[in-house]
Amino acid sequence: MILRKCGFEIETHNEMVDDNTDSLLIRSTYVFILTDTMKSRKEIFEKHLRFPFDTDLLIETRMGLREGRIYSFNPNKGDHIEEWKKTLYDDNVAEASACGGSQSIVSTVGFLSSLAVGRVIQNFNMKYGSDNIRGKDQEYHQWNEVQFSLYPETFYLKCFGEDPVIAI
Repeated sequence: MILRKCGFEIETHNEMVDDNTDSLLIRSTYVFILTDTMKSRKEIFEKHLRFPFDTDLLIETRMGLREGRIYSFNPNKGDHIEEWKKTLYDDNVAEASACGGSQSIVSTVGFLSSLAVGRVIQNFNMKYGSDNIRGKDQEYHQWNEVQFSLYPETFYLKCFGEDPVIAI
């Protein structure tokens, strides 16, 4: 879809980010933070993503056994950065990683991944427009926070700076 509409292909970089990483390497249009600790999220953002002028959307995911969260925001907007920082907490408060556990997390991983990619598609449609997705005069919201639970099935959607919408 991106190649057809915009004439360019997606380039991916799957690499460890540490103090030796050149910050310019992760200056992409869309950046995903997919890590296991809150500490590493904070470090990646502070050391490598502070004012990434080329980045349109930062997507950060968090997952438990049956629930997940996706944060998506423009890291060039100070109010988005401040709202996202409010969602960070210490690792000792975070649920232990389900990775390597004996319980199946396949459905949670699949659902979380689909929603995270959905944030990119949503942002792409907002940027390039699509009358097939929305009417010409219809406002299009970028959900900055999506929380879900699979058992029981619940959704929580929020735009930064607005009241949340809860869908069941």
